[in-house]
Amino acid sequence: MGARTDLPGWEPYGREPLPPGEDAANGAGPAGRSGGVLPADIAGDESESVGGVCVQELEEVLSSLAPPWAAVAAVPIAAAEPLLPEETSFVARAVASRRAEFGAGRTAARKAMARLGVGPFSIPVGRHRAPVWPVGIIGSITHAEGWAAAIVGPAAPGRALGLDIERNGRVTEEIAETIRAAGEGMRPEEAASLVPTGLEPDTLRFAAKEAAFKAYWPVNRHFVGFSDARVTFAPPRIMLSLGAMPLHGARALPFAHARVGTLAVALVGIG
Repeated sequence: MGARTDLPGWEPYGREPLPPGEDAANGAGPAGRSGGVLPADIAGDESESVGGVCVQELEEVLSSLAPPWAAVAAVPIAAAEPLLPEETSFVARAVASRRAEFGAGRTAARKAMARLGVGPFSIPVGRHRAPVWPVGIIGSITHAEGWAAAIVGPAAPGRALGLDIERNGRVTEEIAETIRAAGEGMRPEEAASLVPTGLEPDTLRFAAKEAAFKAYWPVNRHFVGFSDARVTFAPPRIMLSLGAMPLHGARALPFAHARVGTLAVALVGIG
């Protein structure tokens, strides 16, 4: 297994409770429209817009990428609702911006769970900053560029969810060199295949690996490094593989991706 890599956005997952008052980050998650659950009566307020992206647009894209049994939600960080009492201690000493991100992530998660007909439940934080979901629920939380999003679904054997959203183009060459597996370069023709999507290759690679790790940890409880996953750009397909570390027996993971305005979205949904 690879060691943890301390990079911006790297948040390995765990389940053990954090000591009260310790700063906590969000997890990540998506859900469905043609895939997951997105009832029209509780769809996001399309008038809410951040960075040129509105709630309805982001939720529709997340929904289109998600498994049919999952539910998604997106919330502007500025629209975070108050935390539940069981959650406040995890960000008691955090700066205001972190508290807002944390609150928006929990707001998105509860909104997604409501679309499954469950909750509202508190979502504490595990030792490695993973959301601790209610029994019978799996999910993922993410935030970037003024947005928080979540995906949740009923737990079942063989299921896993991981979601990551990044600002498209945020990955510098220095970070890119760190997150690439050995020999994980890209030929010019492979890079050219992404041009129609508008996605920056290394940002997509970063987001894909984050999503894979968020899906992987709750299932196998092993730490993995960026170099343990490989993203292969082979037009017209983009593959995400875990090599010697299968997830529910699969080494090649279903990997959905999209660009929404300035956001790059990566989603791993198995089951």
